[in-house]
Amino acid sequence: MTTKEGDSKRLEAAKLFAQGYGYKAVSTELGINRETVRDRQNGLGVVEVMEKYQIQNRNRLKDWCKAYKEHGENAFL
Repeated sequence: MTTKEGDSKRLEAAKLFAQGYGYKAVSTELGINRETVRDRQNGLGVVEVMEKYQIQNRNRLKDWCKAYKEHGENAFL
C-alpha cells in the first residue's frame, strides 16, 4: 500500500468513526485487521503496532493484512 493509499484509508476510517461505526465495522468495511484498526483508533502508530505484536518488518504486516482481507480470521488458523 502506498502512502497515498494509506492516507486515503485513514481518512475513510475517520469518516466511518464519525458516523458511529465501531472498530469491527470499520475493519470489515475497509478490509483491515481488527486489532490494527483498534490500535490505530487508540492512537498507536504503525511502528507501535509492529512492536506490540512483535512484527519484524512492514512487509510482514502488509502480508498479514492482505491475508486477513482475503480470508478473514481463518487466514491465521
